[in-house]
Amino acid sequence: MPLHFRIDREAEIVWTWAEGTVTADDLVEHARALTKTPDRPRWELADFSDRAEIPVATETVRAVAGLLSREDVNRPGSRLALVAGNEAMFGMLRLFEAYREHSNVEICVFRDREEALRWLADRPPAGDVR
Repeated sequence: MPLHFRIDREAEIVWTWAEGTVTADDLVEHARALTKTPDRPRWELADFSDRAEIPVATETVRAVAGLLSREDVNRPGSRLALVAGNEAMFGMLRLFEAYREHSNVEICVFRDREEALRWLADRPPAGDVR
């Protein structure tokens, strides 16, 4: 599978990255795996800047956003940073962000990984929800 994630319990963050071409089925499978992960940290970085391609339809972006949004009710105060590697990816991630705009998860799309990490680092202590 071209989508991977790792949970760093010490840093309290979920790291997601993609390699190669990601299909609609890959996105849905990844979203389902994330929603089934117990005690998932509130901070997530999904980095699509390194050799990733996601040639999916708008309807797929909407479906994956919907799948994840249903769980957002249980994740108030969480943050998700998305990193795009090119303009097409940036546009798709902004669309994903728009489909989830009314969730309990604060989402922001970046072109630079370091900037995304700084945004994630600016967070309240565990247990404190903004």
